[in-house]
Amino acid sequence: MIDMPESSRLRNLRISEWSLEESINFEVAVDALNQVVAQLSALIAAEREKSGPDARSVETWLSERQRIAEIRRSLRVDDPEQVRQVTEQAVTMLKTLPAVPR
Repeated sequence: MIDMPESSRLRNLRISEWSLEESINFEVAVDALNQVVAQLSALIAAEREKSGPDARSVETWLSERQRIAEIRRSLRVDDPEQVRQVTEQAVTMLKTLPAVPR
């Protein structure tokens, strides 16, 4: 066991255990959310570069990106049902978001 100084914030962390499958599923969910954030960021940047950007689209994508970031922060490896649902939602979003113009 590692001896932590009394003032260390790590001293009070509880040790959690989860299976390899739970860990992989969690990482897949986080990666899917990161891909959604990347796609939204690319859409925002592409729209802002236009000579006449659509402010409504930019605001919608900014709000959605913020929502996804909040979901990512609240995701818990020890809640497999949440992880499953978030992964499904992220995959659906990736399929339905517009393609980024090249």
